[in-house]
Amino acid sequence: MIRLLIDDVTLTKNDQIIANVRFKGGGQKSLVIPLPPKGWQHALTDPKVVELVGELLSHHNYTEIANLLNKRGYKSGSGHKFNRKLVGGIRRNYNLKTRYARLRNTGKLTAEEVANLLGVTIQTVRKWGKTGIIRTYPYNDRNGCLYEHPGVNSPLMKKRA
Repeated sequence: MIRLLIDDVTLTKNDQIIANVRFKGGGQKSLVIPLPPKGWQHALTDPKVVELVGELLSHHNYTEIANLLNKRGYKSGSGHKFNRKLVGGIRRNYNLKTRYARLRNTGKLTAEEVANLLGVTIQTVRKWGKTGIIRTYPYNDRNGCLYEHPGVNSPLMKKRA
């Protein structure tokens, strides 16, 4: 049926596709069609999700962020539920600051720094962190954490003196 109506079609591809159609009766029509997205563009993460991950990194690790995104009904760019690996990939691909760097910027200390400050062993600091004597801030899913500065007037600092 189309052969009876169309004489020929010329396609030109630049930043868009231009289809020049010539009909049997002598009429012409030009169609401008936007280029389809590239394969990798189909799986791009929604910018709202990237922004949300950036905000959540200040208070949560990858697994917690994945759980929060799933509870809120968000899906990855390819339509899957989030997991810690997807969240880590978003953090890397969009150059978001790591949770560790964010905590360090707020003055959180490593176990070694707290141990040196208080004159105790690293194991003691970790034990105090687990029992709640010193507040801990997990920065990954493998029990890595930073510690709050005990404070100048802390009983822990006074024990050292």
